[in-house]
Amino acid sequence: MKEILDQFLHVLAGIILVIVFVQFMPLPLAIVFALTTGIVREIYQRYDKDRRWYDCQAGCRLDLFFWTVGIVLGAVIYYAWR
Repeated sequence: MKEILDQFLHVLAGIILVIVFVQFMPLPLAIVFALTTGIVREIYQRYDKDRRWYDCQAGCRLDLFFWTVGIVLGAVIYYAWR
């Protein structure tokens, strides 16, 4: 149940970031900023002194996948509502 909630929140964060960023910049740039935010957040969450910052294991890849799903949904929602 915790994993389902975690992935739902990644999708929701991606949607919200795109909708907010697109108010201040063109959609392609908003997508890039949202993706960058997701990647930086995942790196920061997993960073410790024993692992390299770019060492993205299966859980990290799953989180980034759901970030991407949310960002794509955010772009679709933006186009549907404008």
